[in-house]
Amino acid sequence: MRTRMWAVAAMAAAALVSSTACGHPGGSATGPTATPGQGLGSIPTTAPAPAPVTTAPPEPTKAVVPALTCTQIRNAPLGSNAVKYNGYLDGIPLSDGIWSGEDGNTVTLTVCATGDLNGDGAVDALGSVRLSNAGTGQFYTLAVWLNSAGHPSFTALKDLDDRTPVQTISIAAGKATVVYFTRHPDEPMAQLSIKRTAVFKLSGTTLTELGHSDAPYTP
Repeated sequence: MRTRMWAVAAMAAAALVSSTACGHPGGSATGPTATPGQGLGSIPTTAPAPAPVTTAPPEPTKAVVPALTCTQIRNAPLGSNAVKYNGYLDGIPLSDGIWSGEDGNTVTLTVCATGDLNGDGAVDALGSVRLSNAGTGQFYTLAVWLNSAGHPSFTALKDLDDRTPVQTISIAAGKATVVYFTRHPDEPMAQLSIKRTAVFKLSGTTLTELGHSDAPYTP
């Protein structure tokens, strides 16, 4: 009888030890303890890199072409092989606004104005030249010099008439306004009775009159 009681007591003790080791109430956990807010499978986060800032390349600077001046025109060639003045093959060189030839002719720059004549933004020049000889003739011609990198390039001409002195030239909006004196067709060459205001437009190498208006003139 006593032996059986000891056996029951031993079995009860073994059951208590087994319950404590398996983590039942009354025991303590021996595994790792998780930290609140941190899962075992969480991935550390990194702030995204800022997007690269792209800057547009600067606009190329357009070269500014120096404006032609009437001082330059006074020492510029008048006429060329392509556009002949008074039949001279290669044109004639003005010197301080004058040229004198062996043929007895003298050419003089009388009036000059500057402005853009072909719409390229550069300042060109338009002048009036007078050809005189041993006789009484005084032949007036309009001459155009376009701006070639700041240098005068002879381009076009327009004959007016004998003894038609040019008074003023102005250039605006791609057109040239020329004021000069002339006469009616039935009047003698020595007489000046009309003040004419004519408007011209350059097209390539041609200077074309767009129209004119006349007013009475008394010397």
